[in-house]
Amino acid sequence: MAFSNAICSPDGFAISEPGLRLAAVGDLVLCGSMSALGTMHRVAQRLLDHGLPAILPPVDDDSWDFATPQTLLSLKRSASLAHLKRVRARRTAAVLAVNLDRHGIHDYIGPNTFAELALAFASGKRLYLWQDIPAQYDDELRAWGAVSLDGDLERLLDIELRPMTNPNQLSLFEDWEPLVMMARPLLAA
Repeated sequence: MAFSNAICSPDGFAISEPGLRLAAVGDLVLCGSMSALGTMHRVAQRLLDHGLPAILPPVDDDSWDFATPQTLLSLKRSASLAHLKRVRARRTAAVLAVNLDRHGIHDYIGPNTFAELALAFASGKRLYLWQDIPAQYDDELRAWGAVSLDGDLERLLDIELRPMTNPNQLSLFEDWEPLVMMARPLLAA
């Protein structure tokens, strides 16, 4: 589902408002299940209302509905890679996982969102959860310093978003891109 009022940057990410960036602080990247995209969009708008732009995951457009299964996998792979790249970018200071109740599980975090949070942690980003920490990931997320907002954005607005690590520490992750590019033909086969 695409949001017609979402504005996309040249790199394919929906942002709250064009050209609005945090000057002295880092970016906030939202992640979560695509079934929570509507809530992510509303959270991004509320953040923007308080002067804090947020970057949303790439949104599916209507052409995905008519894609062949092989093309759909390729599109999803590209979208995932692009979003993971944005999560680990030097400019990203924090990740907010919009973890709604789903499949009868309170504070649901799916495998992709957990992977995004793990990458964010390994890249020295601050971790925030829209709801509480789900029981299945309690130990890991507490050890990684994840902060539960319990749906209260005011708690996030009072925090200065700066990356937790020295930007030079991220060079290891940036060196992965050439390897990923070389592996793409093998993965497609």
